[in-house]
Amino acid sequence: MSSRTSRRWRNAFVRTASAEVRIETMEVRLLLSVFIQEGHIAIIAKHDALGGVNSVLGAYASGAIVTTDGAAVYKHFSNGMIVWSPATGAREVHGIINRRYKEFGGPNGTIGLPISDEKITLKSDGRINPFQRGMIAFPLVATEASDITGNIAQAYYKWGGAWGFLGFPTSNEISVPSKNYRMNTLKGGIIVASPVTGIHEVHGLILSRYNEIGGPSGILGLPTSDEMNMPGGRVSYFQYG
Repeated sequence: MSSRTSRRWRNAFVRTASAEVRIETMEVRLLLSVFIQEGHIAIIAKHDALGGVNSVLGAYASGAIVTTDGAAVYKHFSNGMIVWSPATGAREVHGIINRRYKEFGGPNGTIGLPISDEKITLKSDGRINPFQRGMIAFPLVATEASDITGNIAQAYYKWGGAWGFLGFPTSNEISVPSKNYRMNTLKGGIIVASPVTGIHEVHGLILSRYNEIGGPSGILGLPTSDEMNMPGGRVSYFQYG
C-alpha cells in the first residue's frame, strides 16, 4: 500500500467509524483489504527474518487482525505477536513482555504499538520493549515484566532508562490517590509523579534514608527536586524538608 492509499484508508475509517452506524462502503472495504494485505506481507517478512517457526515467536496462532482504531495490523504467534503499522513498521513482542503487553490490551491498549523489537540491555542483564506511550522491561533474573508509562516513562528515558542509574523497574506504576501521587520503584531508585510537585527521582543513600522515614507517604512528603550537587555532598528537596 502506498502512503497515499494508507492515508485514504485511515481517513475513510475515521469518517465511517465516527457515525453511529459504521457505513461499510465499497471504498472502505477495498481500502481495508489492501491495508490488511500490506500488513500481512510485512508480518510474514518479519517472521521469516526472525527465523520463522524456529524463532522465539514460534508458529502462527491467528490471522491478520486490524486494531480498533484502524491504525495497525497484527498477528498472534505461539509465543508472541508481530504488530505492523505504516508509522512503526513490523515489530515483534514475545515471552514475558508479551504477557504483560496483553494485560495492557496489546495493540489496542494504553501504551500503544511497539516501536522496536525486544532489546537486550548493554549490560546484558535484562530485556526491554519500548512502545508509543511507555515501555515494558524485566531483568533476566525476574519471571514477571514491569511497566513504566506516560509522563513517568518520559522522565525515565531522560535519565537513561534501563541503561541509566535507575536501572530496571521493579514495580508496575503504583497509584496513591489519597496522597495525590503515582510512582514506580526501580532497581536504583524511585520516580514519583504528582500534579502538585512534578516528576522527580530519589536514589542512593538519600533514598535509603527517605524510605526509613516513610517515603512519599511519610513526614517529608513528595520530592520537589531531583538529587543534585551541593557543597560537600548531594541533596534532594521534599515538600516538608
